[in-house]
Amino acid sequence: MSSLPSRIARFVRGLLPGRGPTRPVYTCATCDQEHPGVPTAFFIPWPDIVGGLDVAERRERWESDGELGIVDDGDHFFVRANLAIPVHGADGDLVFTIWGSLSAESFESMQASWLDPARVDEPPYFSFLSNELPGFSMHHMLKANLRQQPVGERPVMELESTDHPLSVAQREGISLHELSEWLSENYE
Repeated sequence: MSSLPSRIARFVRGLLPGRGPTRPVYTCATCDQEHPGVPTAFFIPWPDIVGGLDVAERRERWESDGELGIVDDGDHFFVRANLAIPVHGADGDLVFTIWGSLSAESFESMQASWLDPARVDEPPYFSFLSNELPGFSMHHMLKANLRQQPVGERPVMELESTDHPLSVAQREGISLHELSEWLSENYE
């Protein structure tokens, strides 16, 4: 299983357990400031296949504008998307900004409609989740649909409905307690 980048791990490890269960605080890796609450957004910079390349090879083979990407062999096409897990009793979802793979045809179609407001009316694109997420067991390449959002927003990844723990979590949600346990088990 690949791990989240150290920048994200520092973000999560910043959770200060001594503040009591009703006032957790974490240090954000982006702004380096303390924020109240529990972190609920995680960002993975590239698909696992790209993360497995050494730095020189990554520079040579990975081409990305930050939202769409191609591995130069022409067989691997990706789009960044948000995979949300509802958190019961919280103000928002647990959101992973991850990568989904696309066929060449779907990649070209998504790229062509990227700035078109009518893209929200397109049918979903078939995809595979292209990142491992800590704490959800092996799930690389879970089947999914990518639904376009309004221009300026990332597509949303909806996992195929299966009995896999990540699919169940997305479908049924998790509690605040389960979120706290997940953070503790995977980042402290």
